Amino acid sequence: MIPNFEAAGDALPENGVIVVEHYWHPRLRATPQHPAENTSMAFFRRLRVADKCWCGSGKKFGKCHRRADDWTFVTLDPDQRASSPIVLYERQYPVADFEKTRAALMQGEGFAVVLDAPQQATWSVLAVPIIENEIGRLSLGTVELDGQHLHFEANSEKRFEWLNAQIERLLGDLIGAGITHKADPQQQFHRALKGRER
Repeated sequence: MIPNFEAAGDALPENGVIVVEHYWHPRLRATPQHPAENTSMAFFRRLRVADKCWCGSGKKFGKCHRRADDWTFVTLDPDQRASSPIVLYERQYPVADFEKTRAALMQGEGFAVVLDAPQQATWSVLAVPIIENEIGRLSLGTVELDGQHLHFEANSEKRFEWLNAQIERLLGDLIGAGITHKADPQQQFHRALKGRER
């Protein structure tokens, strides 16, 4: 499902979508505290008009989300059957006990350590089953823990809801009420382009 980069001549809005993904991979100079890192990548995924649309509707791309005017940026859904538009979601929870919260997250399926230092830890939450290519393993979101807060983010609504369910299942009453923020960089990008055209 992870697309390969296509020829630049095909990279036009009416010919496909830009797929933005994040990958977890071991560091070249790994340390016990910082064994891995995250890399962000963008690919052009070519879609012919007769191909099934990236959204999972079952309709042909030409009759569904094909756009000739501007780009569509998407990311793979957690169930790996379709993609969703890029919308950045983040949530922050208050944390009362750093060590218990850290220990619970270390047991999470697919929670791959990026940083594990005193009073600070970061995980990349990997797709399950694992999706791997030459860049690394596909990450569905990032979780950060410090002495007072747990913060996580994902780049689509479906990934965010899936990740939030994993965290609440793992942590239960170790976290308080969360605060959510949302940003739509695609809308902002299109607004900026239209502003320049005036």
